[in-house]
Amino acid sequence: MAGLLLSTNMLEVWHAKYPSSEISAQMLFVGALLALVLALATGWRAAAGAAGVLVGVGFLTRADGFLLILMAAACLATIIALRRWDTRATWFAVGLAAVLPHACWQAYSYQAAGNYSALNSVPSLPKLAAACVALLVVGFVLRFIGPRIVRLLGGRGVQRGVGYAVTGLAALLLLLGYLRPSLFGQSFRVIYGVNQRTWDEQTLNRLSWFVSTPGFLLMLAGIAVVALRRWGGALWILTAPLLAIFPVYGYQARNSVRLMWWSRRFVPTVLPLVLMLAGMVLGLALLAAAGRVAGWRGLLAGRRVWVLRVASLLSIAGLLAFYLNESWPLRKHQEWGGSFAITARIASNAAGKQGVFLWRNIPVGGEASLFGAAIWLERGQVSAMLPTDPRQISSYLRSFAKGFPDQPVFIIWDGQRVPNLPGVTLTAADRVLTSLPAWRQSVDHRPKGPQTVPISFVVYRAEAT
Repeated sequence: MAGLLLSTNMLEVWHAKYPSSEISAQMLFVGALLALVLALATGWRAAAGAAGVLVGVGFLTRADGFLLILMAAACLATIIALRRWDTRATWFAVGLAAVLPHACWQAYSYQAAGNYSALNSVPSLPKLAAACVALLVVGFVLRFIGPRIVRLLGGRGVQRGVGYAVTGLAALLLLLGYLRPSLFGQSFRVIYGVNQRTWDEQTLNRLSWFVSTPGFLLMLAGIAVVALRRWGGALWILTAPLLAIFPVYGYQARNSVRLMWWSRRFVPTVLPLVLMLAGMVLGLALLAAAGRVAGWRGLLAGRRVWVLRVASLLSIAGLLAFYLNESWPLRKHQEWGGSFAITARIASNAAGKQGVFLWRNIPVGGEASLFGAAIWLERGQVSAMLPTDPRQISSYLRSFAKGFPDQPVFIIWDGQRVPNLPGVTLTAADRVLTSLPAWRQSVDHRPKGPQTVPISFVVYRAEAT
């Protein structure tokens, strides 16, 4: 059931078609959950080790994967506190440790993504390490009362009480998310030195455009099913990460306010968990209506079975109709379709050689963001950004001409006239004037339908004189 909801949801379809890290991060995250469920259900140590590897690679893929590292440390600390450490926990820790050094180098080295991590306020390596060590220390301290904790949590009354508290807290946070605009007004944050609106107060409302309010209510029902039944580790693996991560992103997404790009913060972890819990409730309702859930047979005697069956089928049909209506137009849409043909055209100006292509540097957007990386990674050309200060362009260009002798050097300039560059001769080699399809952008409603974006730039052959 969760697979049906995911494969038709607009956010999932969009990001599955978009060349960014969100969908691969989701694959790694859900793969880690699956491996943990297998390890718990079967005792398979290799699955636990695979889960550790996938969590570490998730941090290697995305900087906000540090949240998963903290959650992994918290889980290991809990196992230590409850005196439940076994070879599966060892395999998980070894799998995580195997890839964690590479992931930390990627996140914190300024030869890799250190600048990106700093700009996005990822905690420093000492802070992350200190937090993980602190969690493990707390686990060892609580180990002395671990048997008491196990006996206490094993009581059905305690489990039910904690379950009601967890469900109530989740319901309160969901209600607070919907009421946040009325209670606290618009949210602002200083971004690049300017106080800008973040739309963080609209997070639940914006997500409901894609998940729907009934979808969130089904998620809440899923949390209740997990929290109020007799506890099992496998189901909590699907619930605890959502309870930990969703409030963090719901409070402050720290992302571009433009949709669909804004939604990327929720796709790797939040979206699959929300729809898994919603799908679990719908699946349970169908099974119960069919008499396949033994504990509900007496409760559903007589006509109430048909009420549940009709209600569950209507809920499934309604959600799928809502999701398909939004995602179906995306299935034939190709974001920036035709851009590879343009990169081939740009690269052809080098006449079979490896050219040096230097792009006009503007803060957001522009041809460099569309074609700059593809010229390098797809066409095998040298590709770099020009300085933002026009006075530095001439010396910068001459340094490339010196560093890459006998290779043609080009400047790609979009729209405006190239400033005067002393000591540099520019000759127009190609003019590109076309348009490409892109999904409409919005900040205050669900984007609907594609648009065509004009593309206009000149490729100049540059020679130092």
